[in-house]
Amino acid sequence: MKISIKEISLRKDLRTQCTPVTWLPAGALLVVVSGACNSPLPDGYVPGVTTSFQLAAGWALSQPSRNWTVHIPQDYDPTIPTPVVFSFHGATRTVVDEEDISGLSVNGLKINNTSFIAVYPQGVAGTKGTTAWMGAPYSATGVDDVSFVLQMVHRLRKDLCVDATRIYATGKSNGGGFTNYLACVPATGNLFAAFGTVSAAIYTDYSFGRYNNCSISRGIPLMDFHGTADDTILYNGGYSNNALVMSTPYFVNGWAARDGCNLSDVTVSIDNVGNVSLGVVNVTTWSLNCRDNTSVIHFKIGGMDHAWPRTTLPAKCKGVAGNNDCDPTVINANDYLLPFFTRYNLPYVPQDTIVDSSTTTTSSLMSPTSSTSSTTIVAGSATIVTNYASTFTSSTRVITVTSSSSATKLLLSGITIFMLFAL
Repeated sequence: MKISIKEISLRKDLRTQCTPVTWLPAGALLVVVSGACNSPLPDGYVPGVTTSFQLAAGWALSQPSRNWTVHIPQDYDPTIPTPVVFSFHGATRTVVDEEDISGLSVNGLKINNTSFIAVYPQGVAGTKGTTAWMGAPYSATGVDDVSFVLQMVHRLRKDLCVDATRIYATGKSNGGGFTNYLACVPATGNLFAAFGTVSAAIYTDYSFGRYNNCSISRGIPLMDFHGTADDTILYNGGYSNNALVMSTPYFVNGWAARDGCNLSDVTVSIDNVGNVSLGVVNVTTWSLNCRDNTSVIHFKIGGMDHAWPRTTLPAKCKGVAGNNDCDPTVINANDYLLPFFTRYNLPYVPQDTIVDSSTTTTSSLMSPTSSTSSTTIVAGSATIVTNYASTFTSSTRVITVTSSSSATKLLLSGITIFMLFAL
């Protein structure tokens, strides 16, 4: 049976208002969201421009400075709650690389008929001296990428008119592995409405790869893309960086099982889109009886190597085809990923886990090998420090988030964490 995600009837989801109180399922926490709707853009944000931010070292105990970029859509409207997509780069890569290969800053892309804010976080140097995210054998010891994500979400909800029920996460390679990691951590698994993994590096013992060490409290929508010719993260699994990488079929079947889907409900289609010589795409879907009406969809792309699926070359290739991201594929991932995101929004407004004063809030941060601990994170202030030329826009602004009070340090306690969401 041939399927087309574009042809799937998308349900009409209730959207949040600018400062909403949303309905929640019985037993859930009622949270009032106060954001920046109906307010002008803060300094540094410009529609159609990618802005760079820096969180100064000391924002949390023993945590390094962190950087990320935010692309505001050209038609951003501060009266309309706007979806957000986080896109995490692969190991050794940068925010510039991820914005380029993902194409998520291209004008006109929409989720739920609304242009979205694209966020590109920057990893820090791991044990190999190159950028990395949690969930890999080469990740930096002691670096808390999950708390960094919570800080970015807090900043966005404070500065911009964000639809907090429509925040999504995607990433490639190690960034895809970290996206899977975020889906398994309660503080972020209940924060993002849906997830997309691309050529994901799922290290079995580092990124919640095993079925029984990823605990979820709701159905997790997931779309995955992986090429059969990927010789960096093998489709059928193996070893990379002296660590076991699980096979892609095992990975997606694991998510279908976690979501409680009927595992016999597997629809496989062969999609001969465009030039068949580029490869055949097999689409496998699990959707029957899945928890919370979610679904897991996997694209097996014949002949694709370690790449973000797209039919055109990213800028970094300079018009010359090659391998990996410079090797065009038969489909554009975004043509399927964004409609998939449109299908899913949270039925509640997630609580902001960051505070702007000495008031404390706890969040649930977990790793595959450690027990849960309680944390307190306090946000700092932001100032523009410099400008520089952007690859994608006329100008890019750099903003530094600074923290001077000791109250902004990450406080560790021995208190057992309670879930932030009573679902």
